[in-house]
Amino acid sequence: MEDKPITDDPVFEQVREAVAELGRANGDALLDRMLGALERPMVFVDLETTGGNAQTDRITEIGVVEVSRYGVETWTSLVDPGREIPLFIQELTGISNDMVRGQPVFESLAPALAARLRERLFVAHNARFDYGFLQRSFERAGVAFEADMLCTVQLSRKLFPDAGRHGLSAIVERYALEPLGRHRALADADLVWQFWQVIHARHPVETIRHAVTSLTRRPSDPAPRPTRRARATASDNS
Repeated sequence: MEDKPITDDPVFEQVREAVAELGRANGDALLDRMLGALERPMVFVDLETTGGNAQTDRITEIGVVEVSRYGVETWTSLVDPGREIPLFIQELTGISNDMVRGQPVFESLAPALAARLRERLFVAHNARFDYGFLQRSFERAGVAFEADMLCTVQLSRKLFPDAGRHGLSAIVERYALEPLGRHRALADADLVWQFWQVIHARHPVETIRHAVTSLTRRPSDPAPRPTRRARATASDNS
């Protein structure tokens, strides 16, 4: 199913277009070396949801930045959760009930999305949350999904142990990242991708490989997480 046009949401299209122009080599020697050193493709993922419980809440937006030796691609979609979005979640994300009404349901996106994510390193900030939500959603859709997972909160703590905080807002401020929006899926996925580039600018490839290897895992049963508002607050204050 093709994404329907999203009205009254200029942020969505602005971010989609802007992120599509970011992260491409364009003669950038550091980025060329980084892409060339990749041992396997990666996906930087972020979700927006109706709440923090992967069992009872549902996804409202998915953002993916795909990185391989061949370059960078992006994919994003709003998702009709089939239920009302709580007001405080609407205020946090800017995603309203009207915006998701009539958008694809997760079940219609699941087969192609699973194919997009499989056999790639799944990278996210507080990755257990995003992975857990996707895993539960795929299960409800009857689609098998499993991937190796890397959490950039843990990676930040390992590679930058002297940094006081490792939430996404702290990382954006510390390394002068360029946010195209906050609490929108593709914009936040792009910030994690930007942070990945910062890591490569500050550490040797072998140091990064060792850290990634030590932190990468395949969770068997991610636990439910706090609400999105609580997660954002805890992340930004970590």
